[in-house]
Amino acid sequence: MKKVAAFIASGSGMGADAAKNLHSKGFKIAIMSSSGKGEKLANDLDGFGFTGSNLVLEDIENFLKNTYKKYGRIDTLVNSA
Repeated sequence: MKKVAAFIASGSGMGADAAKNLHSKGFKIAIMSSSGKGEKLANDLDGFGFTGSNLVLEDIENFLKNTYKKYGRIDTLVNSA
């Protein structure tokens, strides 16, 4: 079973680079960002993307809940905010 990495506030910059790196190592990827860039990047990586704010607890909860629904687990969580 592939490991799952979830990234908060990672639509660009170091968070996006980290997501690409772990994807290249075989991880399934979930990315949340407020700009929508994370959703696009996740789609490009055949992962799960979510548009929401790291400043809104409900957005974080929904992102994590939906990541669990899709993959059944989270092995690595990166908060790039």
